[in-house]
Amino acid sequence: MNTDFQKHLSRRQRQILDILYEVGEASVLEIQSKLPKAPTPMAIRRMLQILEEDKGLVKRRKEGRNYLYMPRPARATHLSLSHFPFHYGKSR
Repeated sequence: MNTDFQKHLSRRQRQILDILYEVGEASVLEIQSKLPKAPTPMAIRRMLQILEEDKGLVKRRKEGRNYLYMPRPARATHLSLSHFPFHYGKSR
């Protein structure tokens, strides 16, 4: 995974995002167990909050007393139909 948005992520944020892409969804403690020299759960929660609220790269859902975090699907590039030579089978 190497995309333009990664240029604006810290090393830890990239590691967390890589873990989420690898496993699909994970709790803070599951993420912590996979990180090298892992920070505290509170630090991981803060990084996830930044990835979710500020950068829009992560979403979460509540399960019991915990939250499970997952990567947001990559945003598709939206092109207007004028970028294509044919509109609904008709040439311009």
